[in-house]
Amino acid sequence: MDPEWKRWDGPYFHAGQGTRSLTLAEFTARAAAKPPSTNRRIIALDDIRIGLVTRSGEALEGGGWWELGILICDPAHWGGGLGTRALTLWTTATLAETNAHVLTLTT
Repeated sequence: MDPEWKRWDGPYFHAGQGTRSLTLAEFTARAAAKPPSTNRRIIALDDIRIGLVTRSGEALEGGGWWELGILICDPAHWGGGLGTRALTLWTTATLAETNAHVLTLTT
């Protein structure tokens, strides 16, 4: 499997890991098996899970530095503004729910 997102991935990610990419079904099952977290939310369209947003606090002196992530699994949902909308909502939630004053992004 050669997912489209890997064409745009940074060369420093996954280098030499030798692991295969998860299928959408595997990703969904793995995400569903994790306990609920305030730092992870499902992106849904018409009650169907199409992706995930995440955040994690970076352990820097003074705190307030948060790494955001977004993943939309199926390329059929790319390019239509869904990621922009999800990321806007997630950024707003992160600023409201955490001590964030610096945000970084991983796609």
